Amino acid sequence: MRLYRNAKNTSNGLAMQIDDLTYVYSGNKLTKVTDASQNYLGYTGGGNTIGYDLNGNMTSHIDKNLKSISYNHLNLPNSFKSNSTG
Repeated sequence: MRLYRNAKNTSNGLAMQIDDLTYVYSGNKLTKVTDASQNYLGYTGGGNTIGYDLNGNMTSHIDKNLKSISYNHLNLPNSFKSNSTG
């Protein structure tokens, strides 16, 4: 599945492509998003794998700076850890 997104260029007012996203799924779980446009204004990320637990909860999303996500007994998010050091 692909998604193309455009935005207004502030210097000349014309549309420019900011995203050329490819979505990869495993069953009903999104496992990876890659951006072929390489435009810094669009999706930021490097096409890293998205992690899930056996209940289908997302456990990591490195593209969005989420190193780990833990859940409580109700499968509600309990804590988030980011990749940033500062």
